[in-house]
Amino acid sequence: GQCNLLQFRPPKPEDIATVCYTSGTTGTPK
Repeated sequence: GQCNLLQFRPPKPEDIATVCYTSGTTGTPK
């Protein structure tokens, strides 16, 4: 139950930045 709550929490700006960083859509990683 608690694991599901953690997955459905609103994404923080840092999480979004991490996703963009790991996905590599911006080209060369910083």
